[in-house]
Amino acid sequence: MQKRNLLFYNISKNISYSSLTRSFTCLLLELLIQTNGNQASKYFQILSLSEEQFIFKGLIKYLEEEHDYSGYDEKYGWIHAIAHCSDALEVSVVQTSFNLDLINELLSATHKLFCQINKKFIDEEEYHLADVFIAGLQNNKLSSTNLIKWFNSFNFNPESSSQIEFHRFGNLKSFAEDIYVKLNTANLLDGDLKKYIEKEFSQMY
Repeated sequence: MQKRNLLFYNISKNISYSSLTRSFTCLLLELLIQTNGNQASKYFQILSLSEEQFIFKGLIKYLEEEHDYSGYDEKYGWIHAIAHCSDALEVSVVQTSFNLDLINELLSATHKLFCQINKKFIDEEEYHLADVFIAGLQNNKLSSTNLIKWFNSFNFNPESSSQIEFHRFGNLKSFAEDIYVKLNTANLLDGDLKKYIEKEFSQMY
């Protein structure tokens, strides 16, 4: 899979449904990472550190570069590339070797994703992506302070006459509110983050 580079299969070409290969490669990588980190598995730590890092970096780069935002397709079923990549990143971010440099790369890639998407997510992709950040917060890989700083790096105008701008803000708002609800339900929502999301997303718009 590494030699064939399936995670980026035809990603620079406009070939119909090539994203299926990329998307389902994410699911295979999710299983591999989860198994590698499971102490009860006979395959625990079967990956070397360099192999693990290669997968982490690949998933982050893929999140930034994937341009097929399709959810469900009548012919092929779920394509769901962003959701599948997010699911793989959710199990990745909790691994010991997922370090601060990778967190910063993840923040940068997710920022680019929200800024380049030209449609509203309709199949809960932003909820899957929120789970990556929630896992990071719960495992002390990401702080509420850094997350608030990251939110402040966006400058979307929800009152813009541009539909694309409106959709981009809507994706970020839905993402933020999902983090709010899930952390609050688990009694893990930091007070500063709670106030920020309420002020900047829920109460104002």
